[in-house]
Amino acid sequence: MKKIICTICAIVIVMTLSVPSVFAKESDRALIEAQFEEYKDEISGAAIIQIEDGEISDEYYYGLIDIENNIAVDESTVFEWASITKLLTWTSVMQLVEQGKIELDRDIRDYLSEALLSKLSYDKPITMLNLMHHNAGWAEAEMDDVFDPSEIIDLDAALKKFEPRQIYEPGTVVAYSNYGVALAGYVVECVSGKPCWQYINENIFAPLGMKNTAVHPTQRDNPGVGAARDKEKGYDYQRNYIAEHRGYGNLYPCGSAIGTIEDLAKFAMALMPPEGSDCTLFQKRETLEFMLTPSLFYPDGSPENAHGFWTEWRGGKEFYGHGGNYIAFSCNLLFAPETREALVVMTNTMGEYPLCHGLMDKIFGPEDLPYGPKIGAGTAKEVTGIYVMARRQVDTSYHVVDYRLFEPITVTAKDDYTIEFFSEEYKQVAPCVFKSERGNILRFASENGKVTKIAIETTDLIKRPTWQIVYDYSLFGLAVLSIIYCLVMLCASGLRKIIKKPEKSRLRMIRNIACVFGLAVGMNWGLLKLMTDAGRIHEILFMVINALTLPVFAAYVWFFIKTDKKECFKADVRLGIVAGICLLTELTAVVSFNLWR
Repeated sequence: MKKIICTICAIVIVMTLSVPSVFAKESDRALIEAQFEEYKDEISGAAIIQIEDGEISDEYYYGLIDIENNIAVDESTVFEWASITKLLTWTSVMQLVEQGKIELDRDIRDYLSEALLSKLSYDKPITMLNLMHHNAGWAEAEMDDVFDPSEIIDLDAALKKFEPRQIYEPGTVVAYSNYGVALAGYVVECVSGKPCWQYINENIFAPLGMKNTAVHPTQRDNPGVGAARDKEKGYDYQRNYIAEHRGYGNLYPCGSAIGTIEDLAKFAMALMPPEGSDCTLFQKRETLEFMLTPSLFYPDGSPENAHGFWTEWRGGKEFYGHGGNYIAFSCNLLFAPETREALVVMTNTMGEYPLCHGLMDKIFGPEDLPYGPKIGAGTAKEVTGIYVMARRQVDTSYHVVDYRLFEPITVTAKDDYTIEFFSEEYKQVAPCVFKSERGNILRFASENGKVTKIAIETTDLIKRPTWQIVYDYSLFGLAVLSIIYCLVMLCASGLRKIIKKPEKSRLRMIRNIACVFGLAVGMNWGLLKLMTDAGRIHEILFMVINALTLPVFAAYVWFFIKTDKKECFKADVRLGIVAGICLLTELTAVVSFNLWR
């Protein structure tokens, strides 16, 4: 009888312990299915894997990988990893750190086989930690994507071709950098003696049995994956087909992996081995634990990055991971080593948010702070102002001016402890830390008592001084007036010729030539603003016009000085001086706004 009672008690205890997890799992399934159902008109196809206690607990496949041919997403579907690829690069680096071949705080130039970096502005070492933390100081690199696989070049050549200018002192500003990660991949090549894609295949894919994933930009390391990807399609957030959805990245260590979601789940599980077990990715478990130890912190002391893995605090647990977006594919990986739980989401939808990010909030809870509310020094008024994104392009034909003039990032004070940011209210919860009702967090950094930036995951927002804001808007306004002047002068000259034949004036002719060029600069800016994706012809036109601004201004001044003013009408002399001032204004704007190549 006693044995029967003990058995019954044991069964009751087991059922009691298991019921909540069963309910929780069913609850998660219902939640995930409801989320997809709510946004099914925006999402083309998706694959989702839940990991609990280090093992796959559930898989979900929704929608279509090819809407036109009604091909459904399933376990054989391959997705673009996009920036999640970076975790493969950081894992490779840490393997070589474990072997003593790379030192995290050593200048990376010591490992390069040749001098690659020619656009550095600071005489300060760039370490592997700088690359991991995205604070080596680079501007955003020129787009390295091509749509013809034959245009892919070797990684070292790509690093030379697409090298951006260093615009921040290393270690001072976090500005997400694909170039920096690609450079880390090249360090892996130089140290290991193998192409980065080959190293990853041999030291990550093979040990983990990831047979359905490729990382070479053209998938030469796994042609079957490339063939599968060729049959798939990508869509925008309204399920419209994107014709050029199949791109190839030259800086491939930062985002070229393609594979099934189950393979990505294998990688995630390898980052969370059971306590006391061997670690497949490293010779010593301590190396994995070190890799997943915060190495970069926000101004308030919260962890921001762990050797390339972005960190988040949710539900009292520390999560690590990375998201990714590439043309028409979006994905996200978030895992908690302490509880060995994770969520992997992959879609063939451009910029997809409800599943890739919304599910993280619903399953794990919104991002939080590792400490409770503790309002202290600092008020909302101290953080108000206009900010600019640290991750930005310079010396390129992309919308550099937009960041500073047309798309200002503003923070305004509602009261002493409330601010507004992108139409959302944030309440102060700690000194220079504000949180919205949705869980979004803003952390402000200060220097010498003055707020200098907002530290946000992946990229800082830099506060702009008032004088700089006034200068930019004033200069832009004067440049616009200069362009209008050029247009008016040309129209007036044309009307004069139609109404009556004017007397010849050498100065007037030179002025009209200058006005034509001044108007060309304005049209160039207009095209720049209107074209969301500048073509190659406009790229070349852009470079030529801006490169000619200085010599044209110099030539105009020379001709104006050499022209005999006694033989000219006084009005032409005065208007010629104004034309020169207009050209000087436009030249100043070209240089000031970094609109040259």
